[in-house]
Amino acid sequence: MPLLAALAWPDGTQIPLNEDEFSITPVRTWTSPRTGATYPVAWEIAIPSQDLQLTVTPLLDDQEMQVSFIYWEGAVRAEGTMGGAPVAGRGYVELTGYGQPAGAYQR
Repeated sequence: MPLLAALAWPDGTQIPLNEDEFSITPVRTWTSPRTGATYPVAWEIAIPSQDLQLTVTPLLDDQEMQVSFIYWEGAVRAEGTMGGAPVAGRGYVELTGYGQPAGAYQR
């Protein structure tokens, strides 16, 4: 089974996760008014072995980049529970493959 993810702790320790050890379920999408591309922008993440459930949402939906290709990248917040206790954090997500090529490099 291929390694698909890792759970990283503040001290740098990582727990590798195979595809059967976690789930990511898109729960909301956003459609760009400029390009028409639709991106998943909110997810439910579960890692049963860690008793971890998270809801990940963008700080703002419109974080689409239009450079040599079109993609979505941006800041997210995570909230949920681990072992029944509340947890929260911030992160960064990049999504490629949803938009069409923008043509010549744009600045």
